[in-house]
Amino acid sequence: MSEQQPETPNMRFAIGTRVGKRVNATRETLPPKKGVVQEYKKTLRVDKKVQWKYVVKLDNGKIEEWHPGMVFLVEDPQAGRVSFVA
Repeated sequence: MSEQQPETPNMRFAIGTRVGKRVNATRETLPPKKGVVQEYKKTLRVDKKVQWKYVVKLDNGKIEEWHPGMVFLVEDPQAGRVSFVA
């Protein structure tokens, strides 16, 4: 019997890291959401490929799932806060 290793995703930010969610340019006047990475969640896309998401606990206590491309490091002043220009 071989014991299977738990699958570990290749994510940019570690659990416990303070991150923010990018906003689109039309909503740039609103501040970005910020929180702490709690865990990673494995989901399947429509084409049955594995996709990982961040599970983030927001500053107001709510929990949300964020796609990796929408996340930036809060402490990084050079990180882009805008996801796309409409």
